[in-house]
Amino acid sequence: LVNGYALCQGYAEVYSYLLSLVGINSTTISSQDHIWNAVELNGDWYNVDLTWNDTTQSYIYFNITDKELSLDHETAPHYSELTDSEIVGTETEAGIWFNVYLPECTETTYSYANIKD
Repeated sequence: LVNGYALCQGYAEVYSYLLSLVGINSTTISSQDHIWNAVELNGDWYNVDLTWNDTTQSYIYFNITDKELSLDHETAPHYSELTDSEIVGTETEAGIWFNVYLPECTETTYSYANIKD
């Protein structure tokens, strides 16, 4: 990230690390080809995609709901929804991406769109 080589995983992992330093709970969320964060603020969860905020040079992906995120992000399934062979793979096919924890992100209190100057 510092040297300009990080992709989405780098953004998400650094953000999670920085949040942990200030005592904010977070997790990373994956799709088949992307990764972003879910952040807990005052007991509610929000999606944050720093990579897409950076590439759009906006804050539209800062503290958004699952519904808003689903307009252009597809979340990989929770591991409990998959069979063992889908998780691990087979001799001829690799396992698929999955999420271990998927918090429900429905709150809008701290959404960037709701912040007033």
